[in-house]
Amino acid sequence: MPAPVLLDLGTGTGQAPRALLPVLHRMVHIDLVDVHKSTLEAARAALVPVRRACTVDVFTGSAHLFAPGAPGRAPTLITSCRSFHRMSRSEVLSMAGRVAAPHAVVAIMGDGSLWTRQADWTAALRELMQCDVDR
Repeated sequence: MPAPVLLDLGTGTGQAPRALLPVLHRMVHIDLVDVHKSTLEAARAALVPVRRACTVDVFTGSAHLFAPGAPGRAPTLITSCRSFHRMSRSEVLSMAGRVAAPHAVVAIMGDGSLWTRQADWTAALRELMQCDVDR
């Protein structure tokens, strides 16, 4: 089994990798990708206190142009939180297919919750889902 390597696309200030590090104990390397150099540096700085022996590299540019910086760094987990909709999705998924380790996982996520967001539409959807369960 390859050593776990994380590729975080559209990393912003690094919230997703920072949240994942405490639960991915064997993580050996993280690649952070974003089009904004300043946010990448903020993300790297945020990871320093929690990264342990894990190395961190940054790639400034479009996600679909990413390639691992060294042999043996094929990502086993590729994440994108709140940014995938701004990317060239088909090109990003093609890149993932080229660079990922066999059996890698791609996780595209948001950071909101239907159960905690206070809006008319979320309240109506929660009610509908709960009524359906009660039947």
